[in-house]
Amino acid sequence: MVLEDEDLRIQFVKDRGQIFLDFQAPTTKHPHKNWFSIDIVKQKITGKIAASSEIIPENIEFLRNNLEEIKDLFSPSKLDDTLGKLDQLQRDRAKRMFPKRKS
Repeated sequence: MVLEDEDLRIQFVKDRGQIFLDFQAPTTKHPHKNWFSIDIVKQKITGKIAASSEIIPENIEFLRNNLEEIKDLFSPSKLDDTLGKLDQLQRDRAKRMFPKRKS
């Protein structure tokens, strides 16, 4: 399910009995590009690595308390900077999750 207004798109995805939350700028033309999970957006705002991108009480509270700041991150004036930082945080998460093995 996708909820959208002029400031933000929020996508709820159910996978294997879990519900996840992703964000996208409403100006994004390609529907499958530049979605960012709540844990990555939370890390951008708080500076702390979040444990889960699943809809859990902690993430619901974060969304409730930070929705305006999240909208601001995806505003046209900040979008290029936001996308660059969120992309880097995603790459960093992938490195943590799948470290290269040493031979």
